[in-house]
Amino acid sequence: MTNVLRFIPNEADNLHCLQACYQMVYEAFTADKLTLREAETRTNFVQGKPTWPFAAILSLMDAGLKVTYLENFPINVFIKDPKKALMIQYGDKKIVKGMLDVLNFDVEVELARKCFKHQNMNFQQYSPDIEDIDNLLKTDSLLIANVNYWKLLGKDEYAGHFVIIEKKLGNVLTLQNPGLPPVQNQIVTVEQFIEAWHYPNKGASNIIAVKR
Repeated sequence: MTNVLRFIPNEADNLHCLQACYQMVYEAFTADKLTLREAETRTNFVQGKPTWPFAAILSLMDAGLKVTYLENFPINVFIKDPKKALMIQYGDKKIVKGMLDVLNFDVEVELARKCFKHQNMNFQQYSPDIEDIDNLLKTDSLLIANVNYWKLLGKDEYAGHFVIIEKKLGNVLTLQNPGLPPVQNQIVTVEQFIEAWHYPNKGASNIIAVKR
């Protein structure tokens, strides 16, 4: 990867990991620095709530960047019945209830419609694995992935969390982890990463790969 990342940490509310990843990726490819407020607007941030990635993906594509989105996500079902789609995806009532309690799915469905019709979107509906990370990094892409934050710390709890996968060398990945706490150039083994990424099962894994 030849793009230089300006590391950006999460905010004190611990709800800006997506915004931090969005800023890092956007700035690496465009050389334009964003304010926090600009990042919040472009990613559809709502005070006090976690953010889903559709608005951020749409903004990156509108900026002329190409997005390859790998996830075994039933997008056609989601557009008609978000709850049913989430149960298909996660198979865990507790996780799904947590999402339904905090997200405005009328907004998310409309953003999803726009995302998956965009000319710069390459959506492939399957659960990615480590080989996909290898292959996408070779295309000079930066990868955003949603992981279980607590599993990165070795705890059996769940909190959705966005990190950037910047490099892979052998059995080691270099992440830019906004935190909290923020960890720049975090080194994790492939096994550690997969445990956090494939949570609660492999079907939950995803990659948002961004390139020029």
